[in-house]
Amino acid sequence: CIVFFLKVADHLQHVLANFNASYAIISALSDASVERLKMSWSRVSEDFLQLYQKLQNLWSISHNFRTYR
Repeated sequence: CIVFFLKVADHLQHVLANFNASYAIISALSDASVERLKMSWSRVSEDFLQLYQKLQNLWSISHNFRTYR
C-alpha cells in the first residue's frame, strides 16, 4: 500500500506536474502515525525507500522550501 502511494506521488510530480497532490501524499506518509507502521515500512523495497527520501527532501520546509524552488 505504501509503495502504491509512492508511485502515485512520483507520477503526479513528474508526469502530471501536480505538485500539490504530490506534496499532500508525501506529507501524509510523513505523519507520525504512518511512520510508526514498522511492518508496513519493512515491506517497502530499498528503491522505493530512496524514492521516498528523495521526495521528502524535495518537500522539506528547511530554508524556506529551497530545494522545491
